[in-house]
Amino acid sequence: MVSIRNVYLDTKRNRFDADATREGKAFLQWSNTSLDTLTVRMKYQFLDRRSDFLTDNIGFNAGDQYFLERYNHSFDVANLHQHLVRANADWVPIPFLDFGFEAYYKKNDYQDVTLGRQNDRRKEFYGSVSYGDPSKFSVTLFGDVELINYNSYHRTVNASPCPATAPNCFNPLIAATTTAFNWSGKLHDRNWTAELGADWPVTAKLTLKASALVQQTRGGVDFQSQTLASGTPAALLFPVTAYDNTRHQSISPRAVYRFTTKVELTAGYAYEKYVYSDDQTNGYQYTIGTGTSTSYLSGIYAFPNYRTHIGYGTMRYLF
Repeated sequence: MVSIRNVYLDTKRNRFDADATREGKAFLQWSNTSLDTLTVRMKYQFLDRRSDFLTDNIGFNAGDQYFLERYNHSFDVANLHQHLVRANADWVPIPFLDFGFEAYYKKNDYQDVTLGRQNDRRKEFYGSVSYGDPSKFSVTLFGDVELINYNSYHRTVNASPCPATAPNCFNPLIAATTTAFNWSGKLHDRNWTAELGADWPVTAKLTLKASALVQQTRGGVDFQSQTLASGTPAALLFPVTAYDNTRHQSISPRAVYRFTTKVELTAGYAYEKYVYSDDQTNGYQYTIGTGTSTSYLSGIYAFPNYRTHIGYGTMRYLF
């Protein structure tokens, strides 16, 4: 089966940078359910977005800091071309055995933007395997991988007003100086998750359940500055190799006992471990100074890592 649709959306906004947005979306979808054991679906979607901006003429001249707003549009309203592809498949080769797979690709190309986000790309892959009779014993394994990239372009101006050595410093189209220059950022994330779950109805009243989860994120940012007329970089920028790197592990066994058709008791245990590393906060200290000059910060990001053990019990009454 093939489906083709077009959608048009007109949005009026009450914000300082854009007061109206128009989106046109078209997609083509194909699905096949003719086979008893296999279902396949594929979809392609294209989105075109255009906004009416209120900042295209802001700022008196290139020596005014607001002049930069002419070249920067927030990415949630910026003119956009978006391509999206999604594919799904479900396969049941034999009774009680099920395979699932999904692939997802999305690319955003932001139009008419000099500063800010230029484009981003996301790839996601999901897979699952389930086996067993739910009335006797069943187990499910799930996993996903996400690959994400963001490319952006920015300007740094270390003076206000513009110095004589860098006139019109708020114009991102002029040559770089050590006071005013452009720089790019390339952010990448590599994330994955794996989860295993099992259900075992031991008796008509007692069911044992368990799940285990491992989740990891790895991010980094590469920077590059505009070069001066001499050919040297306007600034020394170093990559951030640990940009919100995390690892999360958990195990949760539990028992569910149904006394009657209305009363159900659950007893369980949960273990969880979380490790966080980010170059922005590694080595963070919430005390500064010595002696009487000591000052105290909140300590909000001082100790993100944790390990916890939780035992719990619940009772549920069904009306």
